[in-house]
Amino acid sequence: MSLPRKLWSFPWSYAESFLIGFALCVTAIAIQFFTRSFAPLPSFPVNIIVLCLFVIVLILLFIFGRNNSLVQWMMSIPATIGAVSFFGLISLMMGLIPQFPQAPPTDILHNITESWLYFFSLVYILTVLGLVTLKRLVPFKVKNFGFQMNHLGLWIVLAGSSFGAGDMQRLTMETQLGKTEWIAFNRWGEPVEPGIAVELKAFHIDFFEPSLQVYDTLTNKSVKRIKPAYLTQSKTSFTIGDYQVQVKEFYPEAMAMGDGFKSFIGPGSIPAAFVVAEKDGKKYEGWVNPQNRMIRGNTVYLDEGLALILQPSQPKRYVSQVKVYSSSGTIITDSLQVNSPLYIDGWYLYQVSYNQEMGRWSETSTIELNKDPWLPVVYTGIFMLIIGSVFLFFRGSKIKEQTL
Repeated sequence: MSLPRKLWSFPWSYAESFLIGFALCVTAIAIQFFTRSFAPLPSFPVNIIVLCLFVIVLILLFIFGRNNSLVQWMMSIPATIGAVSFFGLISLMMGLIPQFPQAPPTDILHNITESWLYFFSLVYILTVLGLVTLKRLVPFKVKNFGFQMNHLGLWIVLAGSSFGAGDMQRLTMETQLGKTEWIAFNRWGEPVEPGIAVELKAFHIDFFEPSLQVYDTLTNKSVKRIKPAYLTQSKTSFTIGDYQVQVKEFYPEAMAMGDGFKSFIGPGSIPAAFVVAEKDGKKYEGWVNPQNRMIRGNTVYLDEGLALILQPSQPKRYVSQVKVYSSSGTIITDSLQVNSPLYIDGWYLYQVSYNQEMGRWSETSTIELNKDPWLPVVYTGIFMLIIGSVFLFFRGSKIKEQTL
C-alpha cells in the first residue's frame, strides 16, 4: 500500500498549483498596499526589451530545465489549471466590478488592470502557457498544429495587449466651431500634442421625440411598469397608465412666456406641452417641461403620489464635420459620428460628446483620440486562434468519420 503524497513533494499537483496562485494573490495585494504603487507599465522601447528577455528565459528554461521538477510542473495540467483559474478569476472581477482608471492604488478592485494582482496573474499564466506551448512545439507534429496555434495565439494576445498597454494612448480633444485644435488631454488632465490637429467645420444633431412619463414622487423615480408616451404634435390623446391624456399644446422647442410657453427656436429652448390628464372623472392639467439653466421644470401632479413629467429629448445622432491635419502632411475632410471613427496616422478619432446645455446649437464637439501600435500583434494572435480552432474542428470531424 503506497503512502499518501506529502504536500510540496514533487511531482506537484492541483493543491500546490492553487496554493501558489493564492500566495501570489496575497503577495500582490501586500505589495500594492505597502508601497501604494501600481505595477510597472513600461513603454517603448523598454517593453520590447522586457518581452524579448521574457521569451528568451522561457526558451532557456525549456531547453536546459525540462528535466527539472519545477519546470516539469509548470508544463503540467495542474499548473495550467491553476494559472488559468487565477487569471480567469481576476478577469471575472474586472467584468463584474466597475473600473476607474483614476482609482488610487489602495482601491485595487476598481483599477485591476494596473494592479500588482493583475501583473502577477499575467506573469503566472504567460509563464505556464509559454512553456506548455514550447513543449508541444518540439518536436513538431501535424496533429499538434491546432493545439499549437490556439495556445501560441492566446499567448500572443495576452502578451501583446499587456506589454503594449504602456504604448496605448487615449486622449480627449475639445474642438470649437471654426477653430483648429492641436492640443489634447490625457486622463490626468495633462496637455499632450498628438501630432494631429482637428478643425470643426460644422456640428449637427438629431433628437428623439421628448417622452411624457409617470413619475413617483415618493421614490423619485419613473414608474417603469407604465410605458412612456412620445410627443410629436398638439391635439393628440392617448392612454398612459390609468390616465387618459390630451395634449392641448406642444412645442418641440419653446421658451417660457408669462405663465405659459411659446415656440422659440434658439439656444436655451426646451420642449414643452400643456396636458390634461383624466381619471375617474378627475382632471389634472398644466404645463410640463424639463428644466435647464434658464427655465424651471414644470410637473402635473396626479393622485397617489404620482406626477406627469416631460423628459428632455435624447440625442439620436450627432455628427461633426471635421478637417484633420497630421504632422506627416496628411489632410482628411470627413464626418465624424458615434461608432464611426476616422483613422489617420495610427490614430482613431471617435465622436464622444458635445455641449449638452447648448444642444443642437452646440459650438463644441468632444473627440476621443486612440492610438494602440500593438493592435496588429493582438489581431495576429486572434487570427491564430481562429486558424487553430478551424483545424481542430475539421480534424475532429475527420477522426470521427474514421471511427464510424
